[in-house]
Amino acid sequence: MIIPMSLQVLHHLARAGFVAMEEEQHATFLQKATPKRKYAERGAYMETGRAPFLDVCGRVFWHGDVPVVPVLHVKSWSSRRHGEAYESAMQSAAASIQRSLAR
Repeated sequence: MIIPMSLQVLHHLARAGFVAMEEEQHATFLQKATPKRKYAERGAYMETGRAPFLDVCGRVFWHGDVPVVPVLHVKSWSSRRHGEAYESAMQSAAASIQRSLAR
């Protein structure tokens, strides 16, 4: 099982074709998660779109037979702003991880 905990990591996995997503979802995610040029030029990462990680957090994607479940990093989860928005997605992630481990 692979559990990416950052948008930047998941963006690179999706861009490289490592994570299987539906075609439309893949295109939308990549568009929203692409780093803003001015930040990327300085070696930093700031997504172009609004809340791209929230769109995929807790869902199960695949790399062959290996499940990939994006989750919010605990450091971000503690932020009240993120905590409420991600509560449902993180519950889904916990259930997805438990199901995958039970296989």
